[in-house]
Amino acid sequence: MKHFEDLVQGGEWDEVERYLSGFTMLEDNRYSMKIFFDIFKQNYLETSDLSLTCHGRGEAHHHLFHHRKDEESSGEVDYEKKEKHHKHMEQLGELGAIAAGAYALHEKHEAKKDPENEHGHWIKEEVAAVAAVGSAGFAFHEHHEKKDAKKHGHN
Repeated sequence: MKHFEDLVQGGEWDEVERYLSGFTMLEDNRYSMKIFFDIFKQNYLETSDLSLTCHGRGEAHHHLFHHRKDEESSGEVDYEKKEKHHKHMEQLGELGAIAAGAYALHEKHEAKKDPENEHGHWIKEEVAAVAAVGSAGFAFHEHHEKKDAKKHGHN
């Protein structure tokens, strides 16, 4: 159990999935499905989080919680900075949609190649498709936030 715990705490999500597959498969029951989905989701979230900053989590925490206070205390809003931030978040959403869509297509192909495990591939395909739609929705939202920041910045 210590080995599994170390893998989870280390964020080794591919290894976690491989290790867990020795005991249960995605399609065994709804609990297994939930566990594998949570692993997939956590891997996606951590990958997204790390791509936001090249300095790691500590720097992201510092930026999120400390730089905002400086902005709020001055009373001024830097709309150029907001526009740039929303542009980057929009691009991240687009990238997430593309990556999740590509993974969904990969799983669809795998389901055709591997009829014995077709159900498991189908579930992974559906989860990836939902992630793609969610990422696209996020990109759409950030696009509108970027437009609002641009509009306020030019007034």
